Amino acid sequence: TAFAYGVGVGRGDPIARFTTSNLSFYLQDQWTVNPALTLTYGVRAEVPRFKDKPTVLADAFTDFGRKTDEIPTNTNINPRLGFNFTPGGSNGRTQVRGGVGFFSGTPSYVWMSNLYTANGNSGIAQFTCPQAIVPAFTPENILNAPQTCSNGSGPGVGSTIGTINTADPNYKQPQVVRATLGFDRKLPWGLTGTMDAVYTYALKSPFMVNLELADPTTTDANGRVMYGTLNATTGQPTTIAKHGSKYGGTSGGGVYDLTNSKGDYSYGVTAGLAKRFAGSFEASAFYSYQRSYSVADFTSSVARSVYQNGRTQAGNQLDTQVDPSSFDRPHRITASMTYTAPWKNFPTDISFIYIGQSGTNFTYTYSGANNRGDRNADGVATNDPIYIAPSSAQMAFVQNGTFTAAQQAAAYDALLKDEPCIAKQKGEIMGRNTCRNPWFNQLDLSVRQSLPGMRGQKLTLQADIFNFLNFLNQDWGQYKQNNRFPQVSLLTVTGQTADGRPTVQMDTRIGDRTFRYPKALNSVSYWQGQVSLRYAF
Repeated sequence: TAFAYGVGVGRGDPIARFTTSNLSFYLQDQWTVNPALTLTYGVRAEVPRFKDKPTVLADAFTDFGRKTDEIPTNTNINPRLGFNFTPGGSNGRTQVRGGVGFFSGTPSYVWMSNLYTANGNSGIAQFTCPQAIVPAFTPENILNAPQTCSNGSGPGVGSTIGTINTADPNYKQPQVVRATLGFDRKLPWGLTGTMDAVYTYALKSPFMVNLELADPTTTDANGRVMYGTLNATTGQPTTIAKHGSKYGGTSGGGVYDLTNSKGDYSYGVTAGLAKRFAGSFEASAFYSYQRSYSVADFTSSVARSVYQNGRTQAGNQLDTQVDPSSFDRPHRITASMTYTAPWKNFPTDISFIYIGQSGTNFTYTYSGANNRGDRNADGVATNDPIYIAPSSAQMAFVQNGTFTAAQQAAAYDALLKDEPCIAKQKGEIMGRNTCRNPWFNQLDLSVRQSLPGMRGQKLTLQADIFNFLNFLNQDWGQYKQNNRFPQVSLLTVTGQTADGRPTVQMDTRIGDRTFRYPKALNSVSYWQGQVSLRYAF
């Protein structure tokens, strides 16, 4: 018998059809205080409006105080100030520039669209049948997927509604405040030095919570906040929902509410040198150190997927602590050089551009059949970070195919020694995005050849090879990443011991870095070429 069965029942048009407008107003002025100092200041207003409204679901207001036919809107006012200071005026060797201001981009239409397609009246109603009432696995049911559970319950049956999406009436469109400072200096030997710093703080960020989860009342032995219970033998979770099966059941259902958090921040410093050498050669090199922290990362368009993949979670779902963002890549080196051939009539340019940067970060999580990877019983089985036992002696490994429990234990201990990001968290639940994929190198080649033109018109033929390293050797220029998402399954839960520890399995090959960090099978890991012709007149 299956652990659960997901039902998706169509209720009218599944496409989010709505009309919006976004009025933008901007005022700016520039003041030349003196030949050395220029100030630029202004203000921008963003006024998004939704002309169409979703339908009314009275239960959402009764149960959660959410009016499904109202789309929250607000006006963001963004003042800004910038300056450019050049001691000595236009002949100065130093330039200092910077600014501070508020910014808000395009309204979050994609997340607002969920309110039109999953409001309990239209779109697709999602519902999960728990194991006890899973429809029979028969040829007839395979050809015609059941629209209800075996007991007749399902979306639209009785009081059952299915998964819905809502929005906090006080939801505000994202807005950040950002400050920048830059410094340029003409140095000896024809060098130009540049340094830039930027700091960004989120005043309003989108945040997703499941209103249907009952408030947690306990934690497990490792400090994980529990939203339900785990079977003492099988380890299967039972989520405690506020309204039982009304909003889709305790596994896979829910009321996903779009609200706000604040506190996301990032900062970065970039420094570099550039030089035009005598003759036909120029080069530059820059190094950047940058960090990014967030409450959650909205990497999907679907509300439940945002809740599931936006962050790993071992605490209260309402906690808004910041952790390293999924977009955090601390180090980046960029270098370029261009050589122009000495002939003048039809110049030839050859350019190389190198980019080296830190890999993406990730968190090791649990997985398991029948939702056993859901170690906090919140109904989601892919966002539960592992508890890092100090040694395999505290683990409960079980046979995994041809891998014995002893072999898996040895592989786990070896992994603790080989991965510093894990070793330093022994005895703790793994922190979000605290491990990182390997460094990535890419070298691009570009050749531009000017061709004869007529009457001042110009033709340029250009050939580019992206990831030139991989062009030279198929083992070079590879992007190595263990998962597209920042959640990487390490331990597969199969059951539970008498003292509450999960019985787990692990692939012993994880100790091999080549297996642990495979080549990403996408275009980034392979060279690509293009030829273009540019016509200027």
